[in-house]
Amino acid sequence: MTTKNRFKDTDLHTPAHDAIMLWLQDNAREIMFRHFEMDKLIEKARQEVETFMKSNSLPEEKSPDFDAAMMGGSDSLNVSVKWEVPVPFHGGQRYIDMQIRTVLHVPTANMGGSYKEILKKIGGEWKLDRVFASNGKSYLGSESYEFNLSCEVKSTIGSIGELIRQLRQYESAKAPVAVVSPDDRFRDVIESQGFIFIKAPKPDVGPQGALI
Repeated sequence: MTTKNRFKDTDLHTPAHDAIMLWLQDNAREIMFRHFEMDKLIEKARQEVETFMKSNSLPEEKSPDFDAAMMGGSDSLNVSVKWEVPVPFHGGQRYIDMQIRTVLHVPTANMGGSYKEILKKIGGEWKLDRVFASNGKSYLGSESYEFNLSCEVKSTIGSIGELIRQLRQYESAKAPVAVVSPDDRFRDVIESQGFIFIKAPKPDVGPQGALI
């Protein structure tokens, strides 16, 4: 596979860019939990399981893991980050600054939970991890839901047109694409084009210390 040169992104070589990358890595869990409202998804799944339990007869004995799944909060979210990830692009590949891989664990019952419809809008896949209790017809269990977020870091946005062109090349990654920047002047444009915007703090290093 041919590797195409990335855009001539002078921002890539600055201390400010590094500072935002490090901030993104350190705060990836909180960002994902807050931006995608994971607490609401966990609560929605828990409510649907409680409703299911009230209308179905299941064994009283359940694994302690089920209680942990029902009580889950931010600890139900496993997050890992990877720098400089190659993205296929028209027979070659580009590199995106960071990819955040997220696995969310939620309680589930053998029904089509409405929270799954919310998850479909994000993109990704889920699977049944374990069955904690069953009467042969119904079950209570735990599911994991996995998706990736591709992040392009910018300490400043010099040209919104050039940025959108760059982001279009990452859409083939089959993952939502986010711009992470303290420069939020073009936030509405970025979001109107189907991308995510995450506001980062202004770094206090490098010539971009006073960014905008």
